Amino acid sequence: MKFIPTIFHCILDYIIGLLVLLSPWIFDYKSDGAETWGPTVIVGIMFAYNLLTDSETGLIKFLAMPAHLWFDIFCGITLAASPWIFDFKDVLHAPQIVIFFGILITLNGLFTETLPSYAEKKGND
Repeated sequence: MKFIPTIFHCILDYIIGLLVLLSPWIFDYKSDGAETWGPTVIVGIMFAYNLLTDSETGLIKFLAMPAHLWFDIFCGITLAASPWIFDFKDVLHAPQIVIFFGILITLNGLFTETLPSYAEKKGND
């Protein structure tokens, strides 16, 4: 059951990514440690493939939307598991916040339509 339009998905990707990047300062757990750089690397990768996706917000239409969605699912699961992967599970606030955003990214990937709106219109002409 795919009900999230690709335009909404891609905008949400950028918003969630920005919130993940800013969360160490918003929720005051910033440091030079893994709780800051681990999620930052994951979100940086997400920003890169967002810009390369064949969607309404992609700058270079290279990556097909279904591949983008699989990357989102993988990055979301990795982000949710990052407190254990990067060993910052005991840092105040950080684990709950990145787990929440990881789950949100995963769900966004699971429930998004696979064709951008302009591709659907092309197919109907």
